[in-house]
Amino acid sequence: MSTAQPQPRMPSRAFTIALGLVALITPLAVHLFFPVIPAVKVALGLSDARAQFTFSVALFGMAFATLFYGSLSDRYGRRPVLLSGLALFLIGSVISAMAETANALVLGRLVQAIGAGCALTLVRAIARDAYRAEQLVKAIAYLTMFGTLGPMVSPFIGGVLTDVLGWRSVFGFALVAGGAITLTTYLVMVETHPPADRDKVVHAGA
Repeated sequence: MSTAQPQPRMPSRAFTIALGLVALITPLAVHLFFPVIPAVKVALGLSDARAQFTFSVALFGMAFATLFYGSLSDRYGRRPVLLSGLALFLIGSVISAMAETANALVLGRLVQAIGAGCALTLVRAIARDAYRAEQLVKAIAYLTMFGTLGPMVSPFIGGVLTDVLGWRSVFGFALVAGGAITLTTYLVMVETHPPADRDKVVHAGA
């Protein structure tokens, strides 16, 4: 009698697309804002250093957040941690869009970036969970395409929105796009790190 384990099912195309869309969250938090800096500087009366800080604080927040998302998702599952990070991204986008002072904008950007860190950390972890070895190379290539496309088009979109609708519209766009990605993730993406695997991680770290 064979004791071979059944092969995991190939993730659906909708799952793959949703994972690719999640990869776009990072450029929405970082690259979309880059052409907005001059307009923010004028609107809020910022110095060059303070205006640049509204950009660099996102990089700091994202780098800091990536230290925690992996271990949190190992313990509590990929899906809830990913959705929590996406929710933080949306909250940060709202705070940024409504900011009337530099401090409020910095806070919004920081929250937005901490949320976006979930995508930077979990997209590849979910791909490793979901795809067999022979499928993983193609999946990573697909995700890399999304990750490359986002930084290419985000500054252009940010510049056009700033010229036409003002700098706050950039955060409105991030909110709408992030909301669509979050909804798609909620509806399509299943848990790829089941409780049995989490128990192994907990016991291994004990």
